[in-house]
Amino acid sequence: MSDSHPPIKEFRLELSALTYTGHDLVRPESIIAQPDGTLWTSDGRGGVMRIAPDGSQQFFSSVAWGANQTAWRWPAMAHSTSPTSAMGVSSVSSPMATARMS
Repeated sequence: MSDSHPPIKEFRLELSALTYTGHDLVRPESIIAQPDGTLWTSDGRGGVMRIAPDGSQQFFSSVAWGANQTAWRWPAMAHSTSPTSAMGVSSVSSPMATARMS
């Protein structure tokens, strides 16, 4: 049995079906949706916003640890960047996903 899903051949969305989610966000980008409805988005204040299915929000910001070093404090995740990671994040891991960027 294959894990593939059938292709989406047609998709229609009525404008009236759209709603707003979140508040007081600063330039949200790169939104990730979890199966339980939790949304994660970058925030222009230098952090990440978690929006729970009930609409509650929690902001996670970076904390400077000396020159060119940042530690991100996310649930079940700790990551530190250093001067050797040229563009910032060199690796990210969490129970949800593992990614490596350069």
